[in-house]
Amino acid sequence: MAIVKGISGLSDAARFRPWAYRIVANKARDWVRREQAQRRAMTDAVAVTDTVPTVQAAAEHTGPARNIQRIREGIERLEPEQRLILTWFYLEEMALRDIAEALSIPVGTVKSRLFHARAALRAHLMEEP
Repeated sequence: MAIVKGISGLSDAARFRPWAYRIVANKARDWVRREQAQRRAMTDAVAVTDTVPTVQAAAEHTGPARNIQRIREGIERLEPEQRLILTWFYLEEMALRDIAEALSIPVGTVKSRLFHARAALRAHLMEEP
């Protein structure tokens, strides 16, 4: 809705993608903050219980499925901005220039943050055997 409401403020139609991503990124940050607050409240209120491992869970601890799971877990452990940079660059295949425009930062800063996000992900993956 924010994109639809703000479309009249877009002066260059060729810059729609980074402009729209900036709006989505801001909305996502707001959502993450709300979710984290709710999770903290729930964690304080609920005791952690033990669960019985399932056959599916056991299968996920070996082979390619386990590698994919480890990468997902590593990405989830990254800072939100690092997850965002990796997602936009690798999954959305956004150009560095477009990411820079969407985040209102220089391209060099995007490169630096992408480097640090990769390093953090590598460190998380190296922690597990």
